[in-house]
Amino acid sequence: MDMHLPPQREWYSHCMNSEHLLWSELGILNKDRFEAIQEVYGDFREAQKHIGPEMLKGLGCRQDTIEKPLERLDNFDEDATIARLKKEGITLVALTDGRYPVRLRRIEDPPPFLYAKGDLDILGQPCVALVGTRKMSAYGRRATEEFTPAFCQAGMVTVSGLAHGVDTCVAAHTTKAKSHTAAVLGPRYSQIPPASRRALAHET
Repeated sequence: MDMHLPPQREWYSHCMNSEHLLWSELGILNKDRFEAIQEVYGDFREAQKHIGPEMLKGLGCRQDTIEKPLERLDNFDEDATIARLKKEGITLVALTDGRYPVRLRRIEDPPPFLYAKGDLDILGQPCVALVGTRKMSAYGRRATEEFTPAFCQAGMVTVSGLAHGVDTCVAAHTTKAKSHTAAVLGPRYSQIPPASRRALAHET
C-alpha cells in the first residue's frame, strides 16, 4: 500500500530523522542518555512510548527537573514544529547522523542534536574560533579586523557566536571577505536573533 505523507512531513522525512525531533524538544539528553536509550529501546520512536517520570528518573533526571520535559511532551506539536523548521530552512542533525560534524563528535560530551541552517560541510574544513566580549574595546576591534581577513585569506572557516561585539565583527568581516563562517548559537532554533543581527545571521 502506498503511503502519501502530508507535504510538511514529506519534506521532513527527506531532511532529517523524525524520531529524534521530540527528544530534541524535550531537552533532557546528553551523549550518555542518548546512547542509553538506543541500547535499551533500540530506537527513539519505541522509547517515546515509555516517556514518564520513572523513565526520566532512570535516565538520571532529578525530581525537580522532570516536570518541565513532561510539560513539553504534552504541548509538543510535531506538525507545527516541522512547519517552523521548513519555513526557516533548518534541519535537525543527530549524533549518529553522517552529517554531524566529525570534530564535534570527538569531544567528551558532544550535544546529541544540532539544529543547522546552511552548509554543514564547511565544518570539515580548517576552522578557527574567534570570540570575545560584547562590549568590544578599540583594541579588540582592531585585532578582530586585522586577524579575521588574515584567517580568511589562509582559507580557514571562522567560527563565532553571533553575539554583539567581537562575534558580530568576525561574522561581518568574514562575509565581507566572501569566505565561510559558522555561528554557534546556544538558544533553541526558535529564538531568532534580534533584528539588529538578523540580516547578518541570514548572510552567515
